[in-house]
Amino acid sequence: MTEPGDNLAGHNPSGHDPSGHHPTGGSGDDPGSRPSSDQNQPSTKTEDQPPRISVGKIALLIVLSVVLGAGLFVAGTYTWLERWANNAGPLGQEATVIIEPGTSFDGIAQALFYNQVIDRTQALKLWARLHGLGSDLKAGEYRFDPGASPRSVLARLQAGDVVVHRHIIPEGLTSHEIFDRLNDE
Repeated sequence: MTEPGDNLAGHNPSGHDPSGHHPTGGSGDDPGSRPSSDQNQPSTKTEDQPPRISVGKIALLIVLSVVLGAGLFVAGTYTWLERWANNAGPLGQEATVIIEPGTSFDGIAQALFYNQVIDRTQALKLWARLHGLGSDLKAGEYRFDPGASPRSVLARLQAGDVVVHRHIIPEGLTSHEIFDRLNDE
């Protein structure tokens, strides 16, 4: 047991070192030597966690992707149609096609396809619709040159550029003779 006045070397019941050193080995003023309350908290470093993407951002990306894809599809289809309409058609030799009065645009497209003036009826209908054609095509007998483009075919039908048959009727024939002569040609 110790008596008052005994000098206990190195013993300090208060825990303070008279030399100013902290019992953990550092000085009491050194903040690095104290246990930090932050060290007990979980790490919130963003580099350790993957970035979070909200549902709204994902939905926006999906919508933008769909709009972009649709735009590219429409632009590609329009470009292909323009190229198709302006290139030479499949007709290998001159052909004559008769369009009867009252024939629908679908019927005209089928007649052109049947006579090998065009190679795609749906493409012709779509191209004509995009350019506001189809309702004002005229009936008649049309002659198409080899390789006529679908654009030139529709332009001819729209203009009514029909085949004109010229006949010379000599003076003095009766109407019956004229009729017979026209039927023979």
